[in-house]
Amino acid sequence: MDLGQSHGGLPPDNVVEDIDGIMAATEAAIDTHHDPSPGSMVRIGVAPCSPFTVTEELLTQAAALARRKGVRLHTHLAETMDEDVYCREHFGGSPVDYMDGLGWLGPDVWLAHAVHLDDAALAKVAATGTGVAHCPSSNARLGSGIARANPVLGSERVLSIARRLGVTPAQIALAWTLDLAPCTLLIPGTSSVRHLEENLACAGTVLDEDARKQLAGESFGSPA
Repeated sequence: MDLGQSHGGLPPDNVVEDIDGIMAATEAAIDTHHDPSPGSMVRIGVAPCSPFTVTEELLTQAAALARRKGVRLHTHLAETMDEDVYCREHFGGSPVDYMDGLGWLGPDVWLAHAVHLDDAALAKVAATGTGVAHCPSSNARLGSGIARANPVLGSERVLSIARRLGVTPAQIALAWTLDLAPCTLLIPGTSSVRHLEENLACAGTVLDEDARKQLAGESFGSPA
C-alpha cells in the first residue's frame, strides 16, 4: 500500500510504503521464490491491495512488473458500496472501469470479492477472461453483500472460492447457498447478520447444519 490517509487513502500513513521499495521487494520475491513449473505449490503473484489503498502509479508499475515476469495479478475489488462511491468520485467510473483503464483486466488477473458489479462490469470481466475469487464468509461477516457468482459462471470465466485460512466443505456449501438462494440470515446475537439482512433485502432460506456452524462460528464469530 502506498496511498495513506493524508493523500486520501484508507490506511494510516505509518503503514504505507514508497513505490520503489514495494516494487524492489516484489521483484526480489518473484526472482527468489516463484516456481512456474506445472503443479508448483509456490507461485508469486503481484497483488496491490485495493483502489483506495494504492496509487494509480503503483497499479501501473505492478501490472508491468507482473507481465514482464510472467506472473499473475491480484487485487481486492468492488467489495463494498463505499468503494464504488470512492471510485466514481475519484476516478469517474466504477471500480471495474478504473482497473480496465489501467490494463488490470485479463486472463492473468483475478479479483477478490467482486460483490458490487453491475451488468456492464460483469460483461467486461467476462469479455477479458478475468478471474473472480468469491469470498462468501468474508462478505457475510462484513454485511457487504454477496457476489453474483452465477453470472460469472454463466459467462464461462474463472471463479474460485476464497477464504483467509483455506476452504472447507462448509465454505463451499455456504457459497452456493448464498448465491443460488439469496437470503436473510437469522442468527441471534450477531450485529453483522442484521447488517447483512439490510444489504441482501431478500427472502429467507434454510442453511444446512455445516454451513450454519460455519456462519455462527468462523464467519461471524462472537459479537465484541
